[in-house]
Amino acid sequence: MRDWKEISKVSADAHPGGVVLLESPHYPVDDLPEGSVRFYHPELTREVEAENLTPKDIRRFLWENRANRAVLRDRSFVETDYDEESGVSTVRLGTITADAVLERMKPCQ
Repeated sequence: MRDWKEISKVSADAHPGGVVLLESPHYPVDDLPEGSVRFYHPELTREVEAENLTPKDIRRFLWENRANRAVLRDRSFVETDYDEESGVSTVRLGTITADAVLERMKPCQ
């Protein structure tokens, strides 16, 4: 079972620009094998009108989407970002996949 509290804390500490794997929140994403790419699920995004994201903001987002197939995958991750112009922080979910798989999916999108 995933520790949503730990995942959200690590994500909030890494904000903005942090990427945290849901299966292993302390694993450095930069150490992923060559050819690994991030695939984002556009429907799994939340914006918060604040510079900082709290662990509670992230945990609530993850909890609301916990039954989504993309979240259940062992390669899923959460990423945060901040847009200075609009003053909006974004948290979004994605899946780590192989570059070759993403290339095959492009014609379908």
